[in-house]
Formats: sequence, structure tokens, C-alpha cells
Amino acid sequence: TWDISAGGQPFLQENLVDTGVISGRRTDPFFASVAEEKGLNAIVHTGEPVQVDMVRDLSGHPAVRCWMLRDEPDWSIPPLVMLSHDTTVRAYDTTIPTMINLCRNTKFFEYAPIPDIAGHDHYCVTAPSSSIWPHPYGTRLEETAYYTEDLKYASAPRPIWVWSQGNHDGWSERPQRPVPTPAELSVQLVLNLSRGAKGILWF
Repeated sequence: TWDISAGGQPFLQENLVDTGVISGRRTDPFFASVAEEKGLNAIVHTGEPVQVDMVRDLSGHPAVRCWMLRDEPDWSIPPLVMLSHDTTVRAYDTTIPTMINLCRNTKFFEYAPIPDIAGHDHYCVTAPSSSIWPHPYGTRLEETAYYTEDLKYASAPRPIWVWSQGNHDGWSERPQRPVPTPAELSVQLVLNLSRGAKGILWF
């Protein structure tokens, strides 16, 4: 999931979620002790420009599952810049895979070949869509399957991860909009898995 800070860790453990986005150093509580004690793992944002000292410090740490080069760079960051990020990270660490999270399937072929793991997020309920639909927020649930299938094809033979829509109600720019129902969450999950997602993260 996105947040694995101290305040949310009990909830995550109760719901069998063991991986989240967090950065830092080996001396920070999470990497020094909490990760091992609670069986938690980290997706580490490498920063822009790449925080080389952090990458060197966390290189080989058993709790780090991947280096996240950028979230949704296909909105505004050229592929060549992301390739430079990936090359920089690999120059200082080759023990942990790199990842990019994407959001526009028309751009998947430009970005997916760069990292070890490509991911995408496409939240069908309440979130804005890059597609043209009758409503500004929300799309048909099956659209997440199209995105997953496109990313799988663009990334083959490497694995893909999908940020599946979770019960996130903190859309600050979209107050009082409904969160997905359990049925809608289940449909999106099944569609993502059925189209080849090897990892599921919840937002």
C-alpha cells in the first residue's frame, strides 16, 4: 500500500498488508528494527534527482523490495529522464529491482521497458480518468483490465505490478465523493490478476 508509516502499521498488519512506500536510512527506526520485528517491507522512492547517498545506504537491505524511480512519470517526465534515473540507481545498487509506476496506457511502450518492474494505477471509481467517458470522474470497471493487459504486453517477459483501487477516501480535490464498494474492489482485483499482474498494491 502507499502509506506504511507508524500510525498505519497496526491496521496494515491486521489486514495482512506487508509492503508500503517509505524512504530513509538504515538508522531510521523502520529500517533499523521495525521492518524486521513486524515483517514489513519497503518500496523506496529514489527521489529527483536520485538520492544517491540513500541508495548506497539502503543497498542490499532485506526490507527493501524495490526502488521506485517515479510515480506516474508518463504525465510529464520524458522517458529519457527516467532511463537516466534507472541507470543512476543501477550504478550504485544492483541487488534490488527498479520500478516505475505508470498511469497512461498510451505511453506504456515508452516507459515499461526501462525498469525491472513496471506498474500502473487506474482507479475506476471516483478517480479522474485519462480516457473520454460521459462523466469526469470514474470509468467502467473493465477498463482496468485493458490497462493491465496493455502493460503486460509492453513489459513482457518481465513482471508487472498493479496499484489496485483501495478504500481510499482522502481525495482532497474531490471531497464527499464515494469510495468503491467491496464488490467494485473485488471486480478490479480479479480483472488485474486475470490479465497477468504479479503483484497487487492497494491505494
